[in-house]
Amino acid sequence: MTFVANKAGTDPMPDGYGAKDQMLSKPLQLQIAIASASTSLQIAGVPGKKICIRSLTLGVATAGFVAFQSHTTTAKTTGTLPLSISNPLVVPEGPNDWFETVPGEGLDVVFTTGTNLNGTVNYTIV
Repeated sequence: MTFVANKAGTDPMPDGYGAKDQMLSKPLQLQIAIASASTSLQIAGVPGKKICIRSLTLGVATAGFVAFQSHTTTAKTTGTLPLSISNPLVVPEGPNDWFETVPGEGLDVVFTTGTNLNGTVNYTIV
């Protein structure tokens, strides 16, 4: 079995997920650590599959904004979410996915204005 890792080098996932659909909904976790404003590919796309954000917790050193988007189809986005020093952004898991990419595309994190975005994103690939 070969492994494919996201760009940050974390959360490897078995190549050939399509062979065993049961594995697709396995929860995965992304650790985010972004020092300054940028748009970065955080999870590589899997052909024909969507990356679905289930929950997240994010904090910053200085106030800023964050958005999640599909890597190529950038119009598929969460919209801009404000982040403040005293209030981390916490999105608990619910009955539905909070955001999903276009099938086959990776997940970008767009961080603007602030510094030191850190946290975790829990996701599945379906």
